[in-house]
Parts: sequence; structure tokens; C-alpha cells
Amino acid sequence: IPRRWLAGFGTLFSFIACLSIVAGLKHGYAANVGLHVENANEAFDRVGQVANVMQQAQEIAEGKAPAPAGLDEQTRGMAESLFAGTLNPITQIWTEDYLNRHAPNIEFYATDGRGYSIEKSRNTRVIVMLMRATSPACQQSVAILNQIYDETPRGDLRILAVSQETPASLDAFVRRTGAKFPVGKAAVLPTEPYGDVQSFPTYFILDSDGIIEKILIGPQSLNTLRSTLP
Repeated sequence: IPRRWLAGFGTLFSFIACLSIVAGLKHGYAANVGLHVENANEAFDRVGQVANVMQQAQEIAEGKAPAPAGLDEQTRGMAESLFAGTLNPITQIWTEDYLNRHAPNIEFYATDGRGYSIEKSRNTRVIVMLMRATSPACQQSVAILNQIYDETPRGDLRILAVSQETPASLDAFVRRTGAKFPVGKAAVLPTEPYGDVQSFPTYFILDSDGIIEKILIGPQSLNTLRSTLP
């Protein structure tokens, strides 16, 4: 049996099981546990979004999706927003392990041609965003970071967006999103903690001494990022 058939069958069965389980939970919680109907509906809508992602994955496995990029941008963005912020136990362990430690230095040249680094940003708070230019979640995060950039005095905060992608892709990212903060490629990223990052964007929140106060994984709201500032 071709592997893509097996992948397709597995995805389909997972999809059906997922819908069945949540439909049962929705009915049981709403009827017997007293869960608010709107909350049950929200959970069910969430599963519908997951189902859409899984359906596209199944079509790719079956060879029915000709797009060379795989999942379309809307679906990739949905998948990131659904899954990127979740912490599995291993991820939670490594994030906690790096808190309250000095952030290893990152040096890079931004798309504006200027050099930036964590070391040169001492005496001010820093938000370091590890990103991918092709990630819809990273693209959508720029508007939030731009707003924080506009409402915070320059001496109080520096925002640095760091990737290991080509300068051309980062130039396109800046043109597309209108990022007001430095975006650039780091020739070298220290393995710890940055090499452990698997989801993008991931934010490292540093105090004015370069100590890691928080690590936020996946898309974050404006209020969440604001709450990291004094």
C-alpha cells in the first residue's frame, strides 16, 4: 500500500475521531456539567478549524493538493495560531531552565544596514523575536510590535527581530509588514537557548541587565506583550 494512502487514511480517521470526541464533550458538558453554550460552541468551532487543517493535510498526502508550498497561507496561519503557543512538557522545562539567566549575545546586521546586538542594548529592556519571514504568525506580529514601538520611549525598550534566513527574504518581510524595528539575519545563533526554539515567533523578554525574564512561544496579544513592560 503506498505510504501516502496510509497517511491519508490515518489523517482521515484522526479527523473523524477528533470530531466525534469533541461533539460528545460538547453535548455532555452543555447538558450535564453546565458549560455555557457559547463556550461549547467556541470549542466546537476550534475543532472545525483543526479539521480544516487536517483535511488539507490529508489532500496533500493523497496527492490532491498541487500547491508547491503545501498548506495555503491562511491554513498555515491558522495552524500556527492553534498549535504554536502550546507548551509540551519538554518545551516547558527548557523555557523555565533559561529564566533568570543572562541571554547569550546575538549580533546581526539589519535590513537598514546597521549592526545590532544584545550586548549593545544594555541599560534598556529588550524584546528579541526569533522569527521566520514566511510565517504568517510572524508577519501578523509586526503590527503589534509596531504599536509597542510607537508607544514606548526609545530609551526604555529595544525590539530586535532575528532570523537565519537570507537577507533578500528579510528585506521582503520588512517591505511587506512595514516593521519599524530592526530585522536581520544572525550569522550565528548560540545553541542555548535559541537553538531549542521550534515555534515561531518566540519572544525572549530581557531586563535592562540582559537577564531573561520571560520566554513567550507562539503568537502573543498586544496586552500580553505590554504586560512584560514595567
